Amino acid sequence: MIKFDLGDNKFHGEIPPSLLQCRALQTLNISSNEFRGSIPYEIGILSTLQYLDLLDNDFTFSYSIGSFSNLKELDIATNSLHDKIPESIFNLSMLQILALSTNNISGNLPLSIANGLPDLEGVYLGKNQLSGEIPGCISNFSKLTVLDLSVNSFRGRVPMNLGNLQNLELLNLIS
Repeated sequence: MIKFDLGDNKFHGEIPPSLLQCRALQTLNISSNEFRGSIPYEIGILSTLQYLDLLDNDFTFSYSIGSFSNLKELDIATNSLHDKIPESIFNLSMLQILALSTNNISGNLPLSIANGLPDLEGVYLGKNQLSGEIPGCISNFSKLTVLDLSVNSFRGRVPMNLGNLQNLELLNLIS
C-alpha cells in the first residue's frame, strides 16, 4: 500500500501501531479526525513517506518528525502543538510545504530554519505564539511562494531582504 487516507472521519485515540507496518507508504492522511497524543516516535520508520497530513486532530510534537528523508509536505496545522518548533524539522531536506498554523507553538523562529530546507515553497506558521524578530535568513528560500506568519507576537522590523523573494506570491504578517 502506498496511500492511506482516513481523512474527515470521527476516528479517535492514538494512531494504530499496525499502520506503521506499511513500509512502502508514500501518503498518509489522517486529517480532520479526533486522534490525540504525541505523534508516535515509530512513525519515523516510514522512510518512503512523502505527504503527511495530520491536520485538525489533537496531536502534540514528536521529535521523530525530522527522520523523514523523502517528506515533501508536512501538515500538522490545527492541533495541540506547543513549545518550540523541534529543530529536527529543519532536517527535512526535501520539504516543500510546512504547515504548523493554528497551534500554540511558542518561542523564536530559529535561525536554523534556513539551513536545511532548500526546496521550501510554503511556510504556514500563522495563529501561534511565536515571538522575537522575524529572521532575515528566511529570504534564503528562493522557491518560497507563500509565507504566512500572521497572528503571532513578532516584534521589531520586517526584514528588508524579504523583498528579494522573487517567487513570493503571498506574504501574510497580519497581527
